[in-house]
Amino acid sequence: MSYLCSQSLIAYRIHSMFRWVAPEEANSCCSQGFRDSLFRSTTYSFGSICLGSLLVAFIQALRALVGSVKNNEDCTCLACILDCFLGCIEGALEYLNKWAYAFVGLYGMNYVEAGRSVFELFETKG
Repeated sequence: MSYLCSQSLIAYRIHSMFRWVAPEEANSCCSQGFRDSLFRSTTYSFGSICLGSLLVAFIQALRALVGSVKNNEDCTCLACILDCFLGCIEGALEYLNKWAYAFVGLYGMNYVEAGRSVFELFETKG
């Protein structure tokens, strides 16, 4: 579980770091925009990134557990259905994380507030 959480945390931190930089400030890897984004992703927004990564890692751990149950011939059908369901949840959560991290970076919200704002955005704009 810690491996999955660490892997997700690193991936989302890098994703957030590059997403929060304005295009005109992204002229090099050592520009002020990248340094500011790195600072925000490791200080103010680190808790939100950790929470999103933990949720994804939890779903991935459940999928790994279901994958190990698939080898048992008694529960193969149920395990396949559960794996499909968890895969859908994982995909939706990863998509939500991308939008929520954008709200975290732009408006300084925490993860839960950003998630609510994303749902409100999707409800109003489709």
